Amino acid sequence: MKMIGKEVNQKESTASTSRIVICIPTYNERENIKNLIPAIFDIFKSSGFKDAHVLVIDDNSPDGTADEVKRLQQHHGNLHLLLRERKEGLGRAYVAGFRRALSMKAEIIFEMDADFSHDPRMIPYFVKSLERADLCVGSRRVKGGKVVNWGLHRQLISAGANLLTHMVLRLKTRDVTSGFRAVRATHLKRIYLEALQTNGYAFQIELLYLLERKLNAKIVELPIIFVDRQKGKSKLGVKSILEFILEVFRLFFVGSPVPIIEMDDGDTN
Repeated sequence: MKMIGKEVNQKESTASTSRIVICIPTYNERENIKNLIPAIFDIFKSSGFKDAHVLVIDDNSPDGTADEVKRLQQHHGNLHLLLRERKEGLGRAYVAGFRRALSMKAEIIFEMDADFSHDPRMIPYFVKSLERADLCVGSRRVKGGKVVNWGLHRQLISAGANLLTHMVLRLKTRDVTSGFRAVRATHLKRIYLEALQTNGYAFQIELLYLLERKLNAKIVELPIIFVDRQKGKSKLGVKSILEFILEVFRLFFVGSPVPIIEMDDGDTN
């Protein structure tokens, strides 16, 4: 971590001049988003990112999350809102966000939670890591990574999900359920996003499967300290857990039905 930090400060990197779009799905996250957005833009400024944006994908939250984003847009010109009609789950929110980010000509696209469980101060390290990789995963399961404030029940679910995935699918990535990721847009462009129908943990594992197995993406895992949310309620439920288990075995037996798009060299920018 310290070595990466020194590299970030030594010179202006190619990645830091790329167009960055951070996708943040929300549902009833008003109390979190009003503090998270300014914190992210402070990081953009201190890191010297010249073309960095935040895209909030809100599923018509009844608590007024979208109204809070609109208020914040008065202070942050690179803050964007994608307001959807109804709650359709994490996977569909990310698909909509990825499509919008690609239409914005993003070069680096982030997945990030709205509840401060993902530390915005890590953003520059993700960007730096993409100078030598196609996908950077914020990992709780490599040296230096850990979880804070999780109960035994949640720890067992996460450990069990990772163990099952490694036993069945043999993926190399250690933290397969992490939702803090940054990926090069060139790789997302090759995935037919509309065919991604999974949600929650299941969405994260299918996307990782496509990137690692089908696209042979070069993946690095960056140690993060994951802090459980302080405000609002977790979206993880029994349905999400069952969907994840079924998805792991579906990928094992039949693979992913999501088509991979072949692109000419001139189409990757």
